[in-house]
Amino acid sequence: GCTALLLTGYGLQYSVTSIVDKQYGEVFMYDALVALDTNADDEEYATVAQEALDTGVISEQLFALQETHNVANADGEEVETYILVPESNSELSKFIDLHSRENGESYTLTDDGVIIGEKISKLLGVNVGDEISFSGGHPLTVAAVCENYTFNYVFMSMSSYEKAGFDDDFRSNIILQNMTDKSKEDELSTKLVSNENVLTVQFSSNGGDKFRDLVSSLSMIIVVVIVAAGALAFVVLFNLSNININERVRELATIKVLGFYDGEVAAYVYRENVLLTLMGTGAGLILGIFLEKFVVHTAEVDSVMFAPEIPVYCFLAAAALTILFAVFVNVTLYFRLKKIDMATSLKAIE
Repeated sequence: GCTALLLTGYGLQYSVTSIVDKQYGEVFMYDALVALDTNADDEEYATVAQEALDTGVISEQLFALQETHNVANADGEEVETYILVPESNSELSKFIDLHSRENGESYTLTDDGVIIGEKISKLLGVNVGDEISFSGGHPLTVAAVCENYTFNYVFMSMSSYEKAGFDDDFRSNIILQNMTDKSKEDELSTKLVSNENVLTVQFSSNGGDKFRDLVSSLSMIIVVVIVAAGALAFVVLFNLSNININERVRELATIKVLGFYDGEVAAYVYRENVLLTLMGTGAGLILGIFLEKFVVHTAEVDSVMFAPEIPVYCFLAAAALTILFAVFVNVTLYFRLKKIDMATSLKAIE
């Protein structure tokens, strides 16, 4: 139980905290997202893009459309999602890395289908080859399921956007940007926000920092889990050993009379504790996998997917702490064994 709790605690901490770096470092590669006023014309859009280039800190830009829509499977089950439609399919990989979480296979956006986030696939029960639709429009084929953690995204080409049956004509409303110098974010933001056609400027670094602040309180939960697990190990091992000593006090007193040193007497009892600890730790690591997955699945919300894998260091930390707790119990018991009164114990009636 102690090991399973520890593995769950460490696994949950990794599952939540790691998605920030994964989302804003491995999936979203762009540095800035500029939201545009849809009432502006193409010439004003071009002016915004040129002003960004004039700052000297923008290396690449991509116009795209981002909207919120409900996506449904063939059974009519729906989930709210963002759709992202780039003006250039081939350029999207410079700003967003669409790939499989399981094998790292990279995907390229085409006109043959859409690419959906993994959480959408789980919520709607759809996979590659299945069809999804927006607001009862023309169904689109799922070409790939990509790694994604924060919010639900559907990536599609302009051709797929038109096939989906949206009433409005395609028109970009954001610019994705890569920067050559991230230390000049304030300079870029000040320059672009001064343009009346720019609504907001969002930086990936800020998005990651805000999400880290939200999950920082999780550290306290991990501390509570560790303390509870330690208390569980201590209570179980100490009580078992204490009962063991009380029932065998005459035997232990006898071997002390025969000349066994205190350390040898303690080792005589410790063997059972060590065996119990190793067996319990092994079983706990196996049970902890299922407990961690259950907790992660229960804690997830529709708009976020936690990292499902458990890294090796979580197993090592859980096992090491369990053994450390067992060592602490053994040290505590040493003084109990040392105080055994040989004369009184030998006089006791069995």
